[in-house]
Amino acid sequence: MAHELRPCLINMIQDIPFSREGNENPYLHLREFEQTCASLRIAGMSDKTIRWKLFPFSLIGRAKCCYNRVVGSMQGVWETLCYEFCLYFFPIHRVVDLRIEFLSFRKLEQESLCTSWDHFNEFVIFGPNLGFPDPVLIQYFYLGLTKNSRQSLDLASRGAFFHLPMCKARAMLEKLL
Repeated sequence: MAHELRPCLINMIQDIPFSREGNENPYLHLREFEQTCASLRIAGMSDKTIRWKLFPFSLIGRAKCCYNRVVGSMQGVWETLCYEFCLYFFPIHRVVDLRIEFLSFRKLEQESLCTSWDHFNEFVIFGPNLGFPDPVLIQYFYLGLTKNSRQSLDLASRGAFFHLPMCKARAMLEKLL
């Protein structure tokens, strides 16, 4: 059974194109694309089928060429396509550079705690999995703060922020900020 993708749906996807020009982030593109697809329902079509049908419309230029070159070898596995897509446009050397930047995270003196948290989350949310477990993520954030900021978090957590479980630490930061 053939399903029709309406032009307005294709246009919506084309409004968030990825070309790999400039500093475009393939992880961010995939996240936005998947969020858009998650809001769509087409009778008789699975979520994965919707993604496969619409994804090529979100690509232009070099990204579209890459997709056309590798799509046949994916055997319909969406996760494999995502992995290969990100690997191609965010190669291992960039992941290594990002890990080094993450490990050397420091809050700037003039930066607010809220801005530091947002900056730190950019590493975690909008990029590749850096291979750090959640408790280590919080520890690096805490260790990268100024002494005054660490003391503020310790006071807010009634003890040692550093030892809070990840979910409580995140919840506390979101509440504070």
